[in-house]
Amino acid sequence: MPFAQTDDGTRIAYETHGSGSLKIILLHGIDPQQVGRDLKVDAVLTGSIAQHGDELVLSTELVKVDDGSHLWGRQYVRRKADLLALQQEMAAEVSQRLQPNLTGEQKQKLSRLPTQSPEAYQLYVKGHYFLDRWSTESRKKAMTYFQQAITTDPSYAPAYAELANSYSMGAFFEEPHGPEVRTRGIAAAKKALELDDTLAEAHSALGLALLADLQWTDSERELKEATSL
Repeated sequence: MPFAQTDDGTRIAYETHGSGSLKIILLHGIDPQQVGRDLKVDAVLTGSIAQHGDELVLSTELVKVDDGSHLWGRQYVRRKADLLALQQEMAAEVSQRLQPNLTGEQKQKLSRLPTQSPEAYQLYVKGHYFLDRWSTESRKKAMTYFQQAITTDPSYAPAYAELANSYSMGAFFEEPHGPEVRTRGIAAAKKALELDDTLAEAHSALGLALLADLQWTDSERELKEATSL
């Protein structure tokens, strides 16, 4: 479960898995049922984070979207240095509550960390936040964060995938761009696949980048591969 605080002070967190079978959102100060309805999910994880020196206290509650009932809750106390391990622990616990019959492969996927760098992880989450704001200015901020995440950890595949998506969005929303921008998007997505060819987000990013470049057949292939993972 990624955690970050953005430049405007908003505390955010989210986790998505390529199979589309699980989507967890954690935000502070929002209506979980409305978020759940907007995202068309069955449950939303809400919570708050407090910091005391080097220690983080995270209180969470898993809420059922249709009636707002409490499904599960827990308080975690961890050092800031253990944040990456905590997000995997939470993802595994929530997944077990929602999907008790996960296969061994699915459990292994949940336990795998995309990066060992907390700094790169925070930069990635901030980038994702701004990319989801759907504006030219926020997209540029997102690209800066993704590039910083890649500089911090050059093996961070999801950061390359989201950088590729940032390039593609410029084409889809008719922002000024040329062939070199589309080429950069394709290159970033291919780098993500080079690092992790099982990453659905990387296949999706390549599919969108190829679509922006009007490579219809190859785009369809990659998007189908993304949905199969």
